[in-house]
Amino acid sequence: MTDPQILQIFGLIYLSMGLGMSLNQKFYKSLLGNYKDNPAMTYLTGLIVFVLGFIIVSHHNIWSSDITTVIITILGWTALIKGILVIIFPDTMISVVRKIAPISKHTKTWSMIVFFLGLIISYLGFFFS
Repeated sequence: MTDPQILQIFGLIYLSMGLGMSLNQKFYKSLLGNYKDNPAMTYLTGLIVFVLGFIIVSHHNIWSSDITTVIITILGWTALIKGILVIIFPDTMISVVRKIAPISKHTKTWSMIVFFLGLIISYLGFFFS
């Protein structure tokens, strides 16, 4: 998989999530509110994020002067570390995320942040690389 393709995937995911959070606030508030009460969902999320991060890091652990390459590497390491932490410390990770990013209280704001990140990453994937 090429650098632009990886950025395109991440960009489209973030764009979709940001738009979904904006258009379906009630659903996302419910989803995030029930996340802690569903251990299987928490564990599965940790596994999926871990695998995604591991695949990226194992095939794309490149630190160079190219900004798009470094962004992909950072995304991979972030996913890998987050997956590990969610698997090992699920309750702690949920508490930390709720304190740092209280999405249920500020869904509109967080949806715009996620959407904006998606625009930047998509631009890098589709037009910059």
